[in-house]
Amino acid sequence: MFNARPTKPLNNTPDTLAFFERATIPTGRKVMLGDASKLPQLAMNHINRAHEALENGINKVGALHYDETRTEVSKHIVGKKIAYDVCNVIEKAQAGLTALASELNDEGFNKIETAFALDEKRTPIHADIRGFIRELSKKETGLKEIRDMAGKNLEFASVLYGTPHYLLGLSEDTYNSINLDLVKKHCPEGAGCFAGSIELQKVAGKYPTIIKAVHRSFYNSGLADKGNSRVEH
Repeated sequence: MFNARPTKPLNNTPDTLAFFERATIPTGRKVMLGDASKLPQLAMNHINRAHEALENGINKVGALHYDETRTEVSKHIVGKKIAYDVCNVIEKAQAGLTALASELNDEGFNKIETAFALDEKRTPIHADIRGFIRELSKKETGLKEIRDMAGKNLEFASVLYGTPHYLLGLSEDTYNSINLDLVKKHCPEGAGCFAGSIELQKVAGKYPTIIKAVHRSFYNSGLADKGNSRVEH
């Protein structure tokens, strides 16, 4: 019966067996390559191609393991070719995810810059707001008041967002923390772009490890390279 036998790597070690065990099931591949249902929609094609390539490669190498018509060297030669085919798809998926992450980051930045843009006609008012923030930063309850006002008033928030922390009497960490909350409050779409970009970078960052695992488990390089010494008639 098909798939009755366990799918095994050609390079049989505890690490490669563990890799194959994870890669043969959808949940394991989602951990390795990302779950398309939990990532930005535009990433779906890249993720799905990587999943499909790894699944097909695992199945082909698993079948090679039991192929009695091939010599051991022949199995590893074919396994190496399969590995390179799989890794080529995964590398392209990684590049696609990295590019998409960069695009989302730029989109998020543009949305936030637009949301917090200041009206130049109100420059004197903005100077007064900066002075007011500096005074509040000296009070014991000042940070809470700054957060409350910035959360309720977009112009106040925009002045805070567009002014360096040292001109407002705020520490860099406090300033960054407040601004992060303001972005989520006043520009949730931009915050969403940033969050999506970070998630895609995390997923793409896993792919080099998967590529190495594919090469380690799909073939033994010493056996595969023996194909180079073959004498043609």
